[in-house]
Amino acid sequence: MTLKGVLELLDRHPEHRGNLDGCGSPGNESGVTIRQGARAAFLASLWCRQQGPILVVTPRPEDARRLHDQLLTYVGEDQPFHLLPEPEVLPFERLAADANTGNQRLSALAALAAAGKSSGVTPDMQPLVVCSIGSALIYTLPPELMAGVYPTTGELSLWKTGDRVRMADLLTQWVDLGYRHEPVVEAPGSFSHRGGILDVYPTGADWPLRIELFDDEIDTIRYFDPVSQRSIRQTDRVHLVPAREQLPGLTNPQTIESLTGALDYAKCNDEVRDRMAEEMALLDSAPNPETYWFYNGLCNQAHLMEYIGANGLVVLERSGRVEAEAQELEERFDRMREAR
Repeated sequence: MTLKGVLELLDRHPEHRGNLDGCGSPGNESGVTIRQGARAAFLASLWCRQQGPILVVTPRPEDARRLHDQLLTYVGEDQPFHLLPEPEVLPFERLAADANTGNQRLSALAALAAAGKSSGVTPDMQPLVVCSIGSALIYTLPPELMAGVYPTTGELSLWKTGDRVRMADLLTQWVDLGYRHEPVVEAPGSFSHRGGILDVYPTGADWPLRIELFDDEIDTIRYFDPVSQRSIRQTDRVHLVPAREQLPGLTNPQTIESLTGALDYAKCNDEVRDRMAEEMALLDSAPNPETYWFYNGLCNQAHLMEYIGANGLVVLERSGRVEAEAQELEERFDRMREAR
C-alpha cells in the first residue's frame, strides 16, 4: 500500500504547484522552504513531474536513508528510487566494503548513467537518487563506463540471442568489468562457466541470467532462480554494467602513472612506502579486495555531477547544512591524513 493518493491531493493545491514549477525549471536555482515532515511528499510530487533524473543530497547518511524510506511510502518499492550509500570504509583504511552497500551504490550509479545516456527513458522510469554529501563527494567510475560502454571497443556490453561470441574474449570482458568467477552464481557481480552454459548475475538485477550457446552462437537467454535453478522467463539480451566501483584494468594507465608520480611520501617510512609500491604494482593483475577503496582515488576521477545531464535536477536538502557538513568532512579527512 502506498500514499499516491496524497500526492494527487497535493497537486490540486496552487501553492504546491507553484513550488513544483519553480523547482522543475531547467537551469533554475531556487530555494523552497518545506517542513521536514512534508519533504518526502514534495520530492515525490516533483519526481512525478520531472522529465529527467533527480539527485537529492542530504547532510548526513542517516538523513539520506530516512528520506529514501519515506519516499518509498509514497511511490512504492517498484519505482526507480535509489539510495546511494556511503561505503563503511573510512578514508585511508584497508578494508573490504560491504557487498550489499557496493551493489546499492552500483545500482544507483547505473540508473543515473542509463538516464543520462538514453533519450528513450520515459518520465516514469527516470531515477531519483538520494545520497549524503559525503557519498556525493566520492570519486567514482565515469558515467559512460557505468552505462556499460566498454572502453576498448566503445560499444555497449550487450549480447543478444543470435550473436556469435568468442568465449575467451567474453569472459575477459566480464572480469574486466569486475565480475567474479565462481563455481555457482549466487549474488550480483558473479558468473560461472560450464561447457556451453554461462551464468551471470548482473549488477542491479533481481535474478541471474543463463546463456546457452550452440557452438559459438547465443541460442537462449533466460532468468533463473539461483536456489532451485528453475527458469523464470526468457529474454533476448544481456546488458552488463560494472560489478565493482574500482576497475584499475580499465583505467587509463597514463592517469594512474601521473597520479602515483605526484604522491608525497615525505611523512612515510620505508616500510609504508614499500607496501604501497607493492600494492599498486598488483592493483591491476592481482589486487587485494581490502585495498580497492584505499586506492579509489587512483582508479577513479569522475564526479557524481557528471551523471546529471541537462535535463537532470539536483536538490540540496537544507543547503546550509549540506555545505557545513562538506566543510567538516574535508577538515576531518585532513586530520586523518595527518594522523596516518
